[in-house]
Amino acid sequence: LTLRLYVLPVLPGGSDFLLVLALQKLCPQEIEQLQVATRGIACLLKLLKTQIQHQSRIDYLEHLLRSIEHQMRQSFGLVKLYLPLLESQLDAQGKFWFDGFRSTITELSARLTSMVADRSDRGCGASQVELGALIGERCQALSPLIREKSLQINYPDGKLWLPSDVETFSQVVDNLLCNAIAFSPEGGSIIWSWEAFDQEVLVTLRDSGPGLRTGEEQKIFRSGYTHRPGGQGQGLAIAKRIVTHLGGRIWAETLEVGGAQFSLVLPLTPRPA
Repeated sequence: LTLRLYVLPVLPGGSDFLLVLALQKLCPQEIEQLQVATRGIACLLKLLKTQIQHQSRIDYLEHLLRSIEHQMRQSFGLVKLYLPLLESQLDAQGKFWFDGFRSTITELSARLTSMVADRSDRGCGASQVELGALIGERCQALSPLIREKSLQINYPDGKLWLPSDVETFSQVVDNLLCNAIAFSPEGGSIIWSWEAFDQEVLVTLRDSGPGLRTGEEQKIFRSGYTHRPGGQGQGLAIAKRIVTHLGGRIWAETLEVGGAQFSLVLPLTPRPA
């Protein structure tokens, strides 16, 4: 019995080879067919290996999120335990600031639950959010910061529906508002506006601060980039990620009259019945 050994490269120029033992000499067409089949199998195995690695990473991240949730809930529980004791020691002015602190703790707890929940429809059009009402709600939550600088917040009265949910899009509104508040001078103004056209809407937010530094129009959306005192450089990166996931675009610019302006183009959603 005579066996013939063929050493066939899996990919041209690659380091992997297929060893084939044949009872008879293979013609060039048969060798080529073997190589094509081998390459297909190699690609499938590579894809399977990548999927297994990704799934392992996802499993680890889910476990990490659950651990973080557990630890933070314990901390929130302790904070909520001490809140009534602290409130009883405050005067009227202190209780005003205390209400904002308590609502923030409650909101953080709700957001934590929302972030780790299995919500595959989040931000994909299954829910709708009315932007005007959301801005009003977030301004109320951030009222201590707004009052501290005596800022004026303006936004249209008309209703505008966007394809997202409150928990998700409030992160966009909060991050844009907090940046505008941080860079606005005392007594300045922050102006929201929007205009619908075709099936999209243009939303803008402009402040009366110093504007952007030269060449940082794109840098500010990078994770970790910031020159805001005490900033982490994550807020605008999160906002861009959410807007992009919703099928929109976001950019920033410095206005000729001064101040920075952030613009968002998002799909327009009909008002729900």
